[in-house]
Amino acid sequence: MNQTLSKCKWVFAILLLSGCIHQMELSKQTMKKVDSQVVKKTFWLKQSLYFGQFYDDNRYFLVNPSPFDEVMYLKMPDGQNVLPPDTKSIIPVGTKVTVQTIEWPDLHNYLNRPIFTPRSMPWMKLRFALDRGQVSLLRPQTFIYLLPINADNADQFETWFHSIFSETDTNAWFLGLTPEVQKAVLEKRVVKGMPREALVAALGEPHSWENGFEIANYKKQVVVLANNVVTKIQILNPSTPE
Repeated sequence: MNQTLSKCKWVFAILLLSGCIHQMELSKQTMKKVDSQVVKKTFWLKQSLYFGQFYDDNRYFLVNPSPFDEVMYLKMPDGQNVLPPDTKSIIPVGTKVTVQTIEWPDLHNYLNRPIFTPRSMPWMKLRFALDRGQVSLLRPQTFIYLLPINADNADQFETWFHSIFSETDTNAWFLGLTPEVQKAVLEKRVVKGMPREALVAALGEPHSWENGFEIANYKKQVVVLANNVVTKIQILNPSTPE
């Protein structure tokens, strides 16, 4: 009986995997290259990140530059999005972070991950310092950043990774901002007069740029820049024309 159940479990898993296999077709060469670039290495945050419980797995925290009601990594079979629990707080730009490991979504990991988590994605496990700056004490929790990496595209990963994590201390740049802009970056807000780099540090990369980086389209607001400085902020609501 137990053997039959075990076989059924594996057959069921294979059938489930067939629906998300496009996310898991990563060559060993790609995984090895990505691991060699970041695993066991320390970086600095270039963006402030939200964090909160990692979906249905309370062993970990999820980190992401977007509000969690905009995080669309997990869907039900009917296509309905499954959102993670609400964010708890913010990890500020300029915080040290060490990449512990990247857990690739092989069959073993897929079977052993909680059902209501993005099981078919690579999980990059991180440890953060308690605060930004020259802080060596670490937060006790392990954090997970879900990797948007496609099959055999390590170069794409490198571009994405270095948009969020820096090999050099980002605090000198941060402290060169005005106090008002510093506060906005730490609170993940946009304010007029904010340089484009500070806008991305606060809100992350927008869903799209238009007019040569003059218009940043976020899900809940549109930010207009002139000469790489924020000049206008338009909050979006259901009645706002496109």
